[in-house]
Amino acid sequence: MILHAKTRQEGDDHIALTVNVLWQIWKSRNARIFNSAQQHPLKVSEKAAQEWKEYQEAFQQRIRKSTTDTRRQEEINRREQTCSEVVTQKLATQHQIGNNSFGIGITAANGASQGIAAWSLKERQAGNKAQDNAEAVRLCMIKAATKGWRDIKIRIEDRKLLDQIRAGKVRSLELATIIEDIQKMTSWFRMCFFDRLNEDIDSMCYSLSKIALLNFCDMEWNYSIPEC
Repeated sequence: MILHAKTRQEGDDHIALTVNVLWQIWKSRNARIFNSAQQHPLKVSEKAAQEWKEYQEAFQQRIRKSTTDTRRQEEINRREQTCSEVVTQKLATQHQIGNNSFGIGITAANGASQGIAAWSLKERQAGNKAQDNAEAVRLCMIKAATKGWRDIKIRIEDRKLLDQIRAGKVRSLELATIIEDIQKMTSWFRMCFFDRLNEDIDSMCYSLSKIALLNFCDMEWNYSIPEC
């Protein structure tokens, strides 16, 4: 019977129940021999069935708890992995009176706050500081895409520009065009969001934006730049 049960669906459960019934019969037999306690055979089978039911319920609860714990841990691991993969780019710009160009300083750090890249760039002014800052954001995203980063956070100092990027509402046609490009470019990444840069003016990104005005060409550092 046991050999046949193994080949049937839920055969293992049948075997386990049979073993439990035999165990209850054995205990009833010992109670009758050693304690002179009589128990009706029906009671023995009912007790075996009840214990089996309780065992099954407890087993299913453990499975559900294990599954829930596993999913919770997987979610925690996923979040930790995502956080560790996010590259934070800090962006600062520098304008100088009488200079047709403006400086851009960008630093990038991984989830462990370790500097991984930096740029000191010089671009021609558009005649509008807000438009220049938006162009710097677009350039920052291009640099991130070139590096192959999938999850990025760009921190900018221009609060008004930050609000305009988030809302997508701008009166200036020229600025609106750049912001529209920025919003479309977010699709290049798995995750891309923008935040306010609240850094001391001595931070590396500010220094790089000032240095850019003195450079004849753009400069880039990889992996060995100090943290911003």
